[in-house]
Amino acid sequence: MQKVNMKKMAFLLMIITLLSKVFGFCRDLVLSYYYGVSEISDAYLVSQTIPTVIFDFLAIGISTAFIPIYTKILKHENKKSADKFTNLLLKLAMMFCLVMVVLVLIFTKQIVSVFASGFDESTLEIAVRFTRISIFGIFFTALISIFTPYLQVNNKFIGPAVATIPLNIIVMLSIVLSHFATLETMVIGTVFASFVQFFIIRRSVKSTDFTVSLSGSLNNTYIKEFSLAAFPVILGTSVNQLNILIDQTLASQVSVGGISALNYSNRLIGFIQGIFVLSITTAVFPMFSKLYLQNKIAEYKKSIIDSTGLIIFMVLPISLIFMFFSTEIVTILFGRGQFELEAVTLTSETLHFFSIGLLGFGLREVFSRAFYALGDTRTPMINATLGIVVKIMLNFVFIQFFGIGGLALATSISAIFTTLLLIFFLRKKIGSLEAKSFAGVFTKIVGISIAMVVITKFSYSFILTIVTAKTLVAFALTLIVGVIFYLIASLLLKVPYVKDLTNLLKR
Repeated sequence: MQKVNMKKMAFLLMIITLLSKVFGFCRDLVLSYYYGVSEISDAYLVSQTIPTVIFDFLAIGISTAFIPIYTKILKHENKKSADKFTNLLLKLAMMFCLVMVVLVLIFTKQIVSVFASGFDESTLEIAVRFTRISIFGIFFTALISIFTPYLQVNNKFIGPAVATIPLNIIVMLSIVLSHFATLETMVIGTVFASFVQFFIIRRSVKSTDFTVSLSGSLNNTYIKEFSLAAFPVILGTSVNQLNILIDQTLASQVSVGGISALNYSNRLIGFIQGIFVLSITTAVFPMFSKLYLQNKIAEYKKSIIDSTGLIIFMVLPISLIFMFFSTEIVTILFGRGQFELEAVTLTSETLHFFSIGLLGFGLREVFSRAFYALGDTRTPMINATLGIVVKIMLNFVFIQFFGIGGLALATSISAIFTTLLLIFFLRKKIGSLEAKSFAGVFTKIVGISIAMVVITKFSYSFILTIVTAKTLVAFALTLIVGVIFYLIASLLLKVPYVKDLTNLLKR
C-alpha cells in the first residue's frame, strides 16, 4: 500500500510540477524574447545567482537533514517537541539571513565582480543595482526551505509544489513590465514573487496546527544533532556553489551572453529534473527514512531500485532526444525576438552537452537521498567534493575545445562519475541492492530508447519534406511518433514501469 501511495503521490507531483515548469519556461521565453543573450540578461541572472549561492548551501543542508531528525523526534518524543525544533531552525535561519543581507549591501560591487569577472563596467553597474534588490529575497527563501520539508514529512506535498506556479507568473509579468518601465522592475517583481510563494506555503503549514514562535533557547540537543548532520551537506553544497561561480566567471570571459546561454540550457535540463526526478525523490525521501528507522532494510533497498528504474525509464529517452535535437528544441522554444542565430547556436551547444549527463543528474538525487535516510550526510559530501574537483579540472580542458559547451560537458561527466561512486559506496554500506532482476529491464529500456532515437531521426527528416520550413509541426509530429513507439515497445517487452504509468493515468 505504501508503494502505491508513493507512486500516486509522485505522479500527482509530476502533474503539478509540469504546470509549474510550463510557466517557468514561459518566464524564460519572455526573458529571452525581450533581452536575448545580452548584458542585461547576464546582469539579471547574476543578480539572481548571488542570493541563491549565498543561501542555497544552507537551504539544501536544512531540507536534507530536517526530515530524518524531525522523524526521529516524532518517534522518540512527540509533535510538540518536533515543532519546537522547527521553530528554533526558523530563528537561526532569520539571524543568518540578516547578517548576509547587511554584508551584501556593503560589499555588493566586490561580490558581483567575483561572480562575473568578465563583465565590463556598464554590465557590472547594472548587476550591482539588481543585486542590492534581489538579496532581500533570501528571507523568504529561508522560510520556504524550512517549511517545505516540514510539510513533506507531514505528508503534505501539494502546497509547496503549487506555490511555484504563481511565483513564475509574477516573475514573467515583472520582466514584461521592465521593458516598459525601469529595468529594476523585474528584480523587484522576483522578490515579490518569492514572498507570494512563501505566503502560499505558510497557509499550508497552518493546516498542520503549527504555531510560529521565535522565542526559546538555541541550546537544544536536536539542533546540535541537526547541525552535525547538515554540516557535511552544507560543505558539499558550498563546493557545488563554487562550481557555479567558476562556470559563470568562465562563461562571462568566453563571450557576451555566455551566462545567459548556460542558464537557458540549464533551465531545460531543470525542466526534466523537476518533473521526472524531483517529483519522485520528493515523494520517496520521507519513505526511505521511515523504512530505515523501522529496520525494514529489504523494503528500503527495493524502494531505491524502484525509484532508480522509474527515473531511467522516464529520463533516458528524453536525454537522447535532447542530445540529437538540441538545435531544433532551442530554435522552437527561444528563437524569436532578441534571441538571434548566435544565441541559438550557443544555447543548443550547451544543451547538447548537458543532456549527456541528464540521467546522471537524476540518479545522483536518488542515491544521495538513500544516504541521507541512513543519517549519512558525510559520504554524499565527500562524493560531491570529488565530483567538483573533477569538473573544475575538466572545465579548463574542455573549454579549449568546445567553448561554452565545454563547461556543460564537464558538468555531465562529473555527474556520471559521482553517481557511480555513490552506488559503489552504498553497496559497501548496506550490501547488495539485489538488483540482478533489474539488469534485464535496464537493458530493455536502453535498447528501446536507442531504437526510438533512430526512428525519430528518420521520421523528422521524412516529415520535414512534407511540411517544408515548419520546424515546430515537424518536431511535434516526430515526438508523437517517438512516444508512441517507446510506450508500445515497452509494453511488448514487458517493461514494468509503463504498466505502472498506465495504471496511474487510469486512476
